[in-house]
Amino acid sequence: MMTMHLSKVLARDERLSEAIKEKWKDPEYRRKQRDARMGHKAWGKGKTKETDKRIAKMAVAIQKQYDNGREPWIKGRTKETDPILMVAAKKHSETLKRLFREGKLTALNKGIPLSEETKRKISESKVGVPSPRKGMSYDQIYGVEEAKIKRLNNSLAKRGSNNPHWKGGDPKRYRLVNNGGRVMSEHRLIAERFFGRRLGFNEVVHHMDGDPKNNDPANLLLMNRGEHVAFEWALHKDEVEREDAFQLGISITLMGDR
Repeated sequence: MMTMHLSKVLARDERLSEAIKEKWKDPEYRRKQRDARMGHKAWGKGKTKETDKRIAKMAVAIQKQYDNGREPWIKGRTKETDPILMVAAKKHSETLKRLFREGKLTALNKGIPLSEETKRKISESKVGVPSPRKGMSYDQIYGVEEAKIKRLNNSLAKRGSNNPHWKGGDPKRYRLVNNGGRVMSEHRLIAERFFGRRLGFNEVVHHMDGDPKNNDPANLLLMNRGEHVAFEWALHKDEVEREDAFQLGISITLMGDR
């Protein structure tokens, strides 16, 4: 009899569940349900087992079940091993990401600095624990395309006054341009377009008048890194004049005239 009664209850619950699902397909029904809940608080909100007899009775009954050997249904399960938790975790993660993107949700501790005690506990908890990313490259961690973006962002974030070795001056010394997703100096782009090829790592485009923003092709000089270092050092020591640059290289316009 007990088995029959239980099967009837389960069948009834299944029919009710299907009926509710059908109702929720109706936008008007969903709107009415949402409006009916507006301003309504959960019956147990703000109540505890110390202040409410109903909650206290429920707490005692649940505790008795655990004392008799009942275990939480989720005990020992993870999202990696349990398909139900896997789906729930994915939905929860996607919902949180969407809310953060829309600005409807922010981190509770955003803008609040960690206390020294918290920092100490975090530091102690990581002592002797190897990093899961140890020995891995950016490409292995983030993938090739995302790794390129992160390297570029890291490079841009450390330019000018953000660099610990910055000694002052103009943080935007060279003009930067976006060449099809490739951020580069404008004077190098001018040289590359003039020669119709990419410049090599060992090639330097020198500004003859010393002005890094004067990217007139007549002011640009192509030389290798060794020649550039030697010339800049000679300029620093006042051993040569800027006009002597023609002894080390040829300006882009003059090279085009040859």
